[in-house]
Amino acid sequence: RMRLFHTGVLALGLIAGHVAAEPVAPAPGASAQALLLSGVRAFRAEHYAEALELFHRVEAEQPPKDIGFYLGMVLHKLGRHAEALAAFRLAHRSGLREPVADYYQSVSCYRLGMLERARQGFLLLVSPERPAEAGGVLGPRLQLGAQRFLQAIEQAAEPVAGSTPSGLMFRRYAAA
Repeated sequence: RMRLFHTGVLALGLIAGHVAAEPVAPAPGASAQALLLSGVRAFRAEHYAEALELFHRVEAEQPPKDIGFYLGMVLHKLGRHAEALAAFRLAHRSGLREPVADYYQSVSCYRLGMLERARQGFLLLVSPERPAEAGGVLGPRLQLGAQRFLQAIEQAAEPVAGSTPSGLMFRRYAAA
């Protein structure tokens, strides 16, 4: 029940987009839940460094099972993709299956040049047979994004007439 609250709060913030509200700093000695909520507010306000600090405090104080989801999302937004992948793995080990997290995990793989792993992740996300226990399906915007990433990966993998193996590697690097 608490996991649903945490995931729902962040997912609503991600879907709703930009929020003009200023993040609220937690009072000294605030509970882990209050810290987490403050981190979500900072994330929604695009104050990613502040959100990361708050999520790390939650992790140190009393980490909920889904802390890897929050850390992964903010690390991804900060461009720290290798760390984001480690955080998403933590979330998966705790049993969290969230399509938004799976999407950003695949995007982080793409950004790191792990194109085959990204391709596999995106294919699972757009599959019409995606099981409910795998977190359900993506919303329309992320579905479109996953399709576009798949197209970019396929284009990077297509050999061009007269291209050399190093040329193909350069195209893959440029795609990432």
